[in-house]
Amino acid sequence: MKSKTSDSFLSRIRKRLGLRAAGEIRLDRDDLAGIFNPHYARAADVCHLIGYAACALLIVFLLGAVLLNIGDVTYENLYYFVKDFGAVVSTDDFGASPVIYSYAEDRTYAGYKGGIVTSGGGVVTVFSATGRKTAGFYTGYSNPRVCTSSKYILVFDLGGREYSIYNSFVRLHTGALDNPILAAAICDSGSFALLSSEGEYKSVIYRYNSRFEKSAAYYYSDYVISMSLSADGRYLIVSPVGTNRASLSSRLLLYEERSEEPQLLDWDIPGLVLTCGVENESSLSGETIFYHYATADSILVGGWGDVPQKIALEGAELVCLDSDREGLAALLADKDGYVLHIIPYKGVPATVRLDEKALKISKYENMVFILFPEKAARYNIDNKELKTLSCDPGAEDIVVSSLSYIYITYASRAVSVGFD
Repeated sequence: MKSKTSDSFLSRIRKRLGLRAAGEIRLDRDDLAGIFNPHYARAADVCHLIGYAACALLIVFLLGAVLLNIGDVTYENLYYFVKDFGAVVSTDDFGASPVIYSYAEDRTYAGYKGGIVTSGGGVVTVFSATGRKTAGFYTGYSNPRVCTSSKYILVFDLGGREYSIYNSFVRLHTGALDNPILAAAICDSGSFALLSSEGEYKSVIYRYNSRFEKSAAYYYSDYVISMSLSADGRYLIVSPVGTNRASLSSRLLLYEERSEEPQLLDWDIPGLVLTCGVENESSLSGETIFYHYATADSILVGGWGDVPQKIALEGAELVCLDSDREGLAALLADKDGYVLHIIPYKGVPATVRLDEKALKISKYENMVFILFPEKAARYNIDNKELKTLSCDPGAEDIVVSSLSYIYITYASRAVSVGFD
């Protein structure tokens, strides 16, 4: 005869194991010992405590992040985050539909988070990687220009006084200078620089920190033709041109993030520096600074302490130049046609002769994308493979989405094409 205690004991075990009917399971003494083993019980208690501790740390982290950035938490931010969350995270289907915008003279384009930003007609429009419109902002700028980093969009009125900063959804900041804005640059942290003039100075660069507050101002008695920020915002490279001599001569200056006095990289560059750039790399052995500049006669790439690589153009015309963290690519037109020069900051330079007229290039990691009148191409720097795709005539520019996809822009639309 079985006791009530044993019956209730076995029923509790069946219930705990999800069994209802008697006879569905038979437990021997070893099974019971395994279920009620004190070691497993202690391990389960420890796991529960670890889970509670992880939840508590997550809550503390979230509260701290909100409290430290309370000024950036607004109803508008939250609304657009929820509204367009799907458009932002859906990056596996590039160019699901063409990007459509209205025609505007002098329309400009820039890549942003795998998508595209375009400005024209006083309106800035942001499209995600899938081609979906995530935001549209009316600026009223008569001559808007766009600069982007991996996180921010800077729009300024070229020749005007106003500028504004956006993300994928909202306007984050607006400002104005006393004199016309001539150029701008922004980095991943949100720090940016504006080129203007002031009083007796022909050029002045205002530098702003990641809170969009002015942190420094650099004044020049000469005209600044080119400037650029490193991707992390730690370095600013500037090229003023002297006008006191019979022939033009430029300098190349490097400012650290918190420095007031620049380091002189080059003090006597013949002619105008058309474009320049700077990047930095940290390693166990220290930090290395890479920089480049281009004039009408030469292109130079240098690393801090290394012998610079210099390419003499020898009568060739510099059509366009594009750079990223790893180096630069330059498109030249000479008497024999068009040639692509690829100059990495670390590695061996390469030269590719093109068989027809090229319009634009864009460098993206180990790829160089090339736009021709009726086709687009991707050159792989590593394996030297050139892939081409046909496109409609009338293309104006290319914007890179990823290693495989680009946008080809036209007067009123942008079409995504894939190479893989």
